[in-house]
Amino acid sequence: MRNSVVQLCCLTLGCFSSSLLAINENSGASLIEEVLVTATKRGGQLIQDIPITIQAISGERLTEAGALDFNDYYRQIPGVSVNDQGPGDKRYVIRGINSTGSGTVGLYFDEIIVTGENLNTEGGRQPDIKLFDMDRIEVLKGPQGTTFGSSSLSGTIRWIPNYPDLTGFSADAGATFSSTNHASGLSWTVDGMVNIPLVADRLALRIAATKVDEEGYIDNRFRDGANNDDTEAVRAILALQATDDLMISFLAMHQDSLTRGRNGYMEQQIDLPASPSLNGGPVSDWFNTDLSDGRFDDSFDLFNLKAEYQASFGTFTATSSIFDRETEFDRDASAEIEIITGFTFPADGTGQSFIIQPQDRELFSNEIRFASDWDGPLQVLFGGFMQEEDRDFRSAVITVDSESGQITPNSLTLLDRLVSTEVDEVAVFGELTWQASDRLTLTGGFRWFDFDLTENATAVTGFPGRPGSGPGPELTSSESDTIFKFNLGYDFTDQILGYVLFSQGFRAGGTNDQTAASIAGVTIPAGFGSDSVDNYEFGIKSTLLDGRLIANAALYYMDWTDIQVRQQAEAPSGLRFTYRGNGGAAEVRGLEVELQAYPTDALQLGFTYGYTDAELTQNLPVQSDGLDGDKLEYVPKHTFSVNGRFERPLGSNGGLTGFVSGDLSWVDDQANRLRPTSIQYREIGAYSLANLRFGVEGESWSAIVGVNNLFDEDETTAYIFNGGSQPPVGFVPPAMVRPWPRTFYLSLRKSF
Repeated sequence: MRNSVVQLCCLTLGCFSSSLLAINENSGASLIEEVLVTATKRGGQLIQDIPITIQAISGERLTEAGALDFNDYYRQIPGVSVNDQGPGDKRYVIRGINSTGSGTVGLYFDEIIVTGENLNTEGGRQPDIKLFDMDRIEVLKGPQGTTFGSSSLSGTIRWIPNYPDLTGFSADAGATFSSTNHASGLSWTVDGMVNIPLVADRLALRIAATKVDEEGYIDNRFRDGANNDDTEAVRAILALQATDDLMISFLAMHQDSLTRGRNGYMEQQIDLPASPSLNGGPVSDWFNTDLSDGRFDDSFDLFNLKAEYQASFGTFTATSSIFDRETEFDRDASAEIEIITGFTFPADGTGQSFIIQPQDRELFSNEIRFASDWDGPLQVLFGGFMQEEDRDFRSAVITVDSESGQITPNSLTLLDRLVSTEVDEVAVFGELTWQASDRLTLTGGFRWFDFDLTENATAVTGFPGRPGSGPGPELTSSESDTIFKFNLGYDFTDQILGYVLFSQGFRAGGTNDQTAASIAGVTIPAGFGSDSVDNYEFGIKSTLLDGRLIANAALYYMDWTDIQVRQQAEAPSGLRFTYRGNGGAAEVRGLEVELQAYPTDALQLGFTYGYTDAELTQNLPVQSDGLDGDKLEYVPKHTFSVNGRFERPLGSNGGLTGFVSGDLSWVDDQANRLRPTSIQYREIGAYSLANLRFGVEGESWSAIVGVNNLFDEDETTAYIFNGGSQPPVGFVPPAMVRPWPRTFYLSLRKSF
C-alpha cells in the first residue's frame, strides 16, 4: 500500500510539473476563479489582495468532494491538524498551538461565535457543524486576536452559508449513499434547499436542511457500529433589502447529533487485579472494551440578526448573535473507579460506572463596526464588542447495570459536582490603514479587552458516595489588556504582493474550582491568567501566467508564553491535586506553500506544503509533563497535499460534462504527549489518505461515484486515555483513533 501511495504521489507531482511547463503554450488563457472573502471585516475582498495568510474552500468544491464536516477538508490546508475523538469532540490545531483549556482556534459561523469550551484534557468538544448549502469556508492562519478576540490564539475558521437570492426562486436537493469497510450497514445523507423571493428584489427566505445517518465501524459489548453519526440540521435565513443601502438579515439554525461511542478502538482487554475475567487478553478488530454504554448527544441553536448600511463613505455593520449548546457526554469510568476504590466487577454493581458530563452553554454576543471607504490614502476599521456567557456544568460518577451498561433505579452516585460560570467581556478594536504610495500599504491595529468571570461550585455528593459539602465560595477573576497588530504590504508588481506581519492573539484565563481541593486539604490558586502568542510573518502572494497560476508562500515564527497548563498541589496526606495554571513557553517556526494552476481550460491542479517545528522553550511547572526542547503534541513536522480535476464534454451536443478529480494528503510523524518518558506517550506514524471521484454533470443535475481513503489507511492518528494506566495497579488500554475506513459512495444532486 505504501508503494502505491508513493507512486500515486510521484505521478501527480509529475503531472503538475509538466502541466505548468505547458501553460505558456496555451492560448486563450482564463483566470483562476478566486473566492471572495470577508475575513478582514472590510467587505468582500479577493484573497490575493489581502496581505495575510488566508485560504478559502468554495461551497461547490465542498459539495463535489462530499464533505460533511471538518475531517473531510482540513488535510488540504497546510499548517492545520486536528485531535479527533468523534463527532462534536475535536480539538482544532493551527500552526502547532494547542494545549488543555479553551480552544486555541476561533470558530465562527458567519458572525456567530461557536468556539467550544474544553472541559477535558484530550478532546476539544468543538461543534461539528455539518456542511450543507455552504458558500465557503475561510481559514485565517496566525493570531487573529485584534479582529476576532479571545481564543483566536493561532487562527480562525469561519463557515459562511449561502444567503437568500432576492431575484428568483431556486431549489436544490441531493442524496448520498455509502458503504464503509467494517461498518455495521449502509450509510446515507440527504440535504435540500429552497430559495423563495417573498417580495421581488426586496425580501427572500432561504431554507436548507440535512439528515446524516452514518454507520459506525467500531463495535462494543452493547452494540455494533457504536461510533455512528446520527445528525439532523435545519437552517433558515431571511434577507430584507430595506433600502438600496440597508440590508437586514436574520439567521436561525438547529443541529442535533448523537453518537453512541467515540472513534476509539482497543487492541487489548482491560486487566485489573480485582476482576479476574478482565485478563488483558486480545480483542477482535475494531472493538471498544468499555464496560458501560456511553454516548455523546450534542444539540445547538444559532441565531443572528445583522444589519449592514452602505453609505458613500463606508459601511456600518451591527450584529447580534446567540449560540446555545447543550451536550450530554457519558463515558465509561469503570476502570478508574476500580483502581481508586478496589471495587469488583460486577459483583456489587459499584465498579461498573459512568462519568456523565452534561453542559448547557449560552453565548450572547454583540458587535458594531464601521469600515471606511474614503477617497484618499487613509482608511479605518473601528468597532465595539460585548459578550455574555453562561455555563452550567455537571460532572458525576454513577454506577450502571452490569448487563445493559445503563443507569437504573438501583444505581449509586459516587460523585456529583455542579459548576455555574458567568463571563462578561467588553472590547474595542480598530485598524488604521495608510496607502503610503501606489505600492506600499501600512496597517496598524489594536484590541482592548476586559473580562469578568464569576464561578460557583456545589459538591452534591463527595467521593465515594458521601454527602457533599454543599456550595463552595464564589470565585471571581478579571483581566484587562491590549494587544496589537502591524502589517506592511508591498506590491512588487501588479501580480506579486509581499507582506510583513506582526500580530498577537490571546486566550482568556479562568478560575479553579476549590470544592474538591478543599475536601482534600489542598490549597490551590483561585484562578489563572490568559496566555498569548506573538506572530512574526513574511509572505508572498503571486498571480502569474495570465492568471493561470497562483503561487503563495508564508514564513513565520510564533512565540507562545504563559501557556495554560496542568499544575499540581500536594496535600499533607501526600495526595496530589491537579489544577490549571500558567507556565512554560514554546516557539513555532514554519513554512506554508500553496500552488493552484489551470494548465488548460479542462485541467485544474493544486499543491500545498506545510513545515511546522514546534517545541517547548521552557520547562512546564509539572516537569513530567514537558521540558525545554520537547516537541508539541499532535503537530506533524511536514504535511503536503496534491489535488487535481479534469473535465471534458460528453457526446456531440455538449449538454453533458464528465470529470475525474482526486486528492492525496500526507502527514508526517507526530506524538500525543510532550514528554517521551510519560507512560501515556505514544509516537504516531506518518500516514497518507487518497480520495478519488468520477462524475457526470448536466445543466441541472449531477451524479458522482467516489471512494474516500482509497488505500484503506489505518495508521493510528490519536490516542484516548481513560484511567490510571499504571502497571502496579492494573492496565487500562488506550483507545486508538484511525482515519475513517475506505468508503465507496454514490452522490446524486438535482437543481430546480
